[in-house]
Amino acid sequence: MDGSNEADWDARSNTISGDAPGELLGTVRANQAAVDDARLQLSWTRITAPLAGRLGLRKIDQGNLVTGSEAEGIVSITQMQPIAVNFTVPEVDVPALRSSFRG
Repeated sequence: MDGSNEADWDARSNTISGDAPGELLGTVRANQAAVDDARLQLSWTRITAPLAGRLGLRKIDQGNLVTGSEAEGIVSITQMQPIAVNFTVPEVDVPALRSSFRG
């Protein structure tokens, strides 16, 4: 090592002497807490649906404030599986319809 590097090392060593290591550790822990808090805040920005389906028209826009007590919700979801359909059929067509279901 040449003289300038040793002088730099000595200057840095003197900076991290006494209470300075404890202060640096405190700074590191405070910064880690800030990162953890930011991750927690970010995790609250994702909304997942409890079921799969097709989305209808959204009822809010990007950037709107959303609360848990939204009366109309934020979007309509139509569940596709399982799906049930009810319809009326004229009585004369029922035998043909039943035979087509049997294969």
